Amino acid sequence: MTKAKSHYFSTTLEKGLRILSLFNQDRMECTQSEVSKLTNINMTSTYRFVNTFVELGFLNKNPETKILKLGPKAISMGHGFLRGFDLVQMIKPIVDEVCDNYRLNIDTALLDSDSLLIIYRKETNNALPYQLPTIIKNLNSTALGKAVLAFLPKKEMDEIVNELPFEHKTSRTILDKEKLYQELKTIKERGYSLNNEEFVPGLIALGAPLININTKKAAGAICFDFLASQHSQEEIEKKYSEIIMDLAKRISQILPTM
Repeated sequence: MTKAKSHYFSTTLEKGLRILSLFNQDRMECTQSEVSKLTNINMTSTYRFVNTFVELGFLNKNPETKILKLGPKAISMGHGFLRGFDLVQMIKPIVDEVCDNYRLNIDTALLDSDSLLIIYRKETNNALPYQLPTIIKNLNSTALGKAVLAFLPKKEMDEIVNELPFEHKTSRTILDKEKLYQELKTIKERGYSLNNEEFVPGLIALGAPLININTKKAAGAICFDFLASQHSQEEIEKKYSEIIMDLAKRISQILPTM
């Protein structure tokens, strides 16, 4: 029996992925007609998909033979998925150990352009009622974001800050650029960041940067999350700042150096 598709299922995306999935070690090239036949997608739609992928760099088309092969963007994405999977497998036991020892909720994120992507989240049995989104663009109002910004070269920091949405999340959200820059300076001096109910009311977070050992700049960040009703900012700093900086250092040592 065919499983019913969700109301939110994208058939267009599914067709596109079906086309890209044709290309593997056993089938390294295809013609457009073969793509249409193998995917059961009509030629008109196949033409649109193929030419979109060619323009975006996911497919290459020989101008003479019209033979299709995977393009550099698809190959780069594939390598990225593999590196990401391997990295999570290496990070997991380190993060899990700290989570289990100290009963902490921990997020690990990597910087991707002007956003942070959470690649691993470890929670205690008493998980918080709120989770950060998987993709974070509000770098000014999260411990993860501020930890990354503080340890970027000035030019890269400015480029990201100038594009920040500066959304009003709570009454404590930093909305002024100069105030943000002052805090980033403090974060860099002490080695960790704080988010005192700036993203979600009732949530305090402690963050630390993950540093690429070659470039010496932030490649991501980790954070510990706490309920403000159970912990004060002062208590969190005193008890956990050294722990999070040590964990960040351990993870930084296994990050890809490219």
